Amino acid sequence: MKFKTGCVLTLVALLTCKTLSPTLVKKSPSEIWTDYYTKNREIVSKDLSSICERGQIYQNLASEYSKKFKQAGLNCNSKKLLDVLIAHEYVESQGNLRAKSKKNAKGPRQFIESTAMRYGLKENKYVNEVYNPVKTARAALDFMLEYSKKYGLLDLALLAYNAGPTRIKKVLNKHKKIKSINDISKEWIPNESYNYVHKINSIAKMLENPKAYGLNISSKKVTLKNHVIKYGESLSKIARDHNSTVNNIVKYNGIKNPSRIPANYSLKIPVNN
Repeated sequence: MKFKTGCVLTLVALLTCKTLSPTLVKKSPSEIWTDYYTKNREIVSKDLSSICERGQIYQNLASEYSKKFKQAGLNCNSKKLLDVLIAHEYVESQGNLRAKSKKNAKGPRQFIESTAMRYGLKENKYVNEVYNPVKTARAALDFMLEYSKKYGLLDLALLAYNAGPTRIKKVLNKHKKIKSINDISKEWIPNESYNYVHKINSIAKMLENPKAYGLNISSKKVTLKNHVIKYGESLSKIARDHNSTVNNIVKYNGIKNPSRIPANYSLKIPVNN
């Protein structure tokens, strides 16, 4: 049988390299999300930049908690924990400190009221700490550490963050041989939860080498200064004294009303470097 030259080359290619056919390549859920985020790299870069400007703050937390993970016999170094912390905030709120869901989850880490109270996030007539990026990051790490200890895997702790610990406990009791997140079938949990951890892992992987994925993340960084409010002080005066802005102080501290701030309350003042 005779073939045209082009047909021969195509046939040889198909016989020797099956990966040329996209239908023959099965990508993992994380790889599929990586493709999606790469295609939308401009908006992803913008949102990640708003989170990464708090990178030094989160790095300090990641360093602190990586030691706690190690003490618990869990393998999670500070760089990995930092990338997960940033990716977690991205998936939860895209870095929007005032985010609010239809289910009344609030803030950058989307805490509901009961969980916020359990992990020490306070609300009173002056502040609501679910909007505080530093305190919610610490609360989220406390959750991740607690359930990583219970389940033996950070990925399963993240799954519990979204689906709820009770649901994940039932899954683990029913399916005893789960060794990684890839052992979880999407038939066992809601679709949102199934994709949730894969999204976080995808973004965390991209953060290892942002340029390789076409991400352009701003180098702008924010540091925090401590300030205890004195009687009669206004936020505008505090902002001027620390070369910050009232808006940023309000955002970073979850302040409800800028004109009503309590004396002796400890503020975190964001300052751009």
